[in-house]
Amino acid sequence: MKVVTVILQIVLGLIFMLAGVMKLFTPYDELVQEENMAWALDFSSSHVLLIGGFELVFSLIFLAGVFLKKLTPYLPIVGALFTIQMVAALIVHARRDEMDAVYINITILIFAVTFAILRFNLNSRKGV
Repeated sequence: MKVVTVILQIVLGLIFMLAGVMKLFTPYDELVQEENMAWALDFSSSHVLLIGGFELVFSLIFLAGVFLKKLTPYLPIVGALFTIQMVAALIVHARRDEMDAVYINITILIFAVTFAILRFNLNSRKGV
């Protein structure tokens, strides 16, 4: 189970890191012109930056948690936060009838929920 958890941790960390970097470093005007980023028109540029910052910071905790055992107690919390973010993204894309994005969000949501449950379980067994 630990191997599956670490694989999910790395995959989720990379997914959210790339998404966060894109939202933080692509100018808002260019970002909203991309076909798969039309949802950003519903939000201000500062909200998109906030989402990107959240994704980047917590993805770095996720990836650093692979090597730094001091971060282990925080990993299930970050997994739960990613789950909440994916539920919010799912709602935004469903309201906009962007079904391709909905399917991607569901997949990432399943990964995040699975990680959070497995990590909570591993931490409770260790007494962390």
